[in-house]
Amino acid sequence: MLSRKRAPQGRAAKSRIAIALVAAAGVLITWFLGLPASAQEHMGAAPSTAMTGAAPVHHGGEAALIVPNLGDTSVASFMGGTPGSTLLYGGIGVCVVGMIFAFMIYGQLKNLPVHKSMLEVSELIYATCQTYLVTQIKFILILELFIG
Repeated sequence: MLSRKRAPQGRAAKSRIAIALVAAAGVLITWFLGLPASAQEHMGAAPSTAMTGAAPVHHGGEAALIVPNLGDTSVASFMGGTPGSTLLYGGIGVCVVGMIFAFMIYGQLKNLPVHKSMLEVSELIYATCQTYLVTQIKFILILELFIG
């Protein structure tokens, strides 16, 4: 009754492509999230108001926010003097270790035997989700064309 789940070559290739697309999306999202911070570094410094005595000019909006240097312990320190940047990099490391663990478990789970009827149901669910995802991506791209 139990059979070894064998993925056809086409499905394995699609799986590799999906993993590559998720990785590329992660890189793009990370890059887009870093843009505001890099834009602040390239903004020119406002003229000094100490000599003129005038109040500093503040332009509203997210682009004008000043992100503090988390590597400076006088700005932000945690757990007895640990800089905020060290804490953030440690969190990223924990996330990477978690992803590696998840992929290892996924590989072990993928190779387990599965009942024939469960295999058919899982393939149906996979095909349905894949169709839904492709439809949503097309919709978002068309929407982006109209908006942007």
